[in-house]
Amino acid sequence: MNSPFLYGTAVTGEHFTNRTEEILRLRNNFLNGRNTVIISPRRIGKTSLVKYAAELYMDNPDRDKIQFCFIDLYKARDAEDFYKIFVTSIIKSTSSKLDEWLQNVRSFLGKLVPKISLGSDPQSEFSLSFDYINSEMDFDEVFDLPEKLAEKYSLKLIICLDEFQNLEYFKESLLFQKRARAAWQHHKKTSYIIYGSKMHMMGNLFQEQSMPFYRFGDMLFLERIENKSLNNYVVNAFYRTGKNISSEITESMVNLMEAHPYYVQQMADILWNRTKTNVNEDLLNEALEIFLKQNNPFFQGIIENLTNSQLSFINALISGEKHFTSAEVLHKYKLGSSANIKRIKEALIKKNIITIAPRGIVFEEPAIRILFTRYFDNADLFKQL
Repeated sequence: MNSPFLYGTAVTGEHFTNRTEEILRLRNNFLNGRNTVIISPRRIGKTSLVKYAAELYMDNPDRDKIQFCFIDLYKARDAEDFYKIFVTSIIKSTSSKLDEWLQNVRSFLGKLVPKISLGSDPQSEFSLSFDYINSEMDFDEVFDLPEKLAEKYSLKLIICLDEFQNLEYFKESLLFQKRARAAWQHHKKTSYIIYGSKMHMMGNLFQEQSMPFYRFGDMLFLERIENKSLNNYVVNAFYRTGKNISSEITESMVNLMEAHPYYVQQMADILWNRTKTNVNEDLLNEALEIFLKQNNPFFQGIIENLTNSQLSFINALISGEKHFTSAEVLHKYKLGSSANIKRIKEALIKKNIITIAPRGIVFEEPAIRILFTRYFDNADLFKQL
């Protein structure tokens, strides 16, 4: 029997839990053609949420004629990469016929002069490259392509753009963002769901008043799933696969992982694989040790890129310090001047190690906190809960 726990990939169906309010909000945005920007820490389930909400919406027989297009910009490092990925995905999502693909490319992308390369199966595989005739005009055709195809096929098109923060790596990024925003804000039959894995970069793109995408759409700040829902999900997953875990042990595990969906799934998967019938505390501690070993290469990569002062700041954070600029804390942890604290925090935020939450400075991922806790004092982690 396979483990009922999945992580590291988008999940739907029985592997998806909770998010009722977020799904309803996305559904209303789908229905009303409203743009949505999702901001959250990494691995919190943004992609799974969007895909599951889309799946539920498409299952509704009363829905409008609508088409979702999922685009991953992970490999987009410049404007041309974006054009290739964006155009190819949209062309494929609106038609399944080779002759229509070719016709749409010729009809709507004349100024870009796209070159089409067919794959081993011409009916399902093709890629694009471009010759530029008029570099001042080519972006209009790309950015308006979704709207033109939506009009042609009389449908609502919803473009789901993942890893959108990669736009900040582009040469002349600000100009590129202005051009995209200038086109997309006028689209009537196309709406955009935008999300990414770099929280601080996404915040800069959509929350800074000086940026082109400021107030582009409904801002959805995705929080971690409530503990009770995750507890029930884990207990039920064990039960339906013929194994038992108590609510007390489940609560300890979920609390340690700070109700982070990715890490709860990872820890639960390890525990499930080591359990024959009933989970006990010894198995839970064994699972934690395996969890730490599995995440250690990731942790070593973090350690190698930290300065001594950044490590000292993390030590202070792990130790529960709150007043980092006080003379006592600066001296105790050898943090230098109070001005240095600001630089350290900014560096750690950019490295996706910490983030600023309403309750103060926190680690962006529980695995980082757990590994640093063990690194500094080898504490019994469960006794800290």
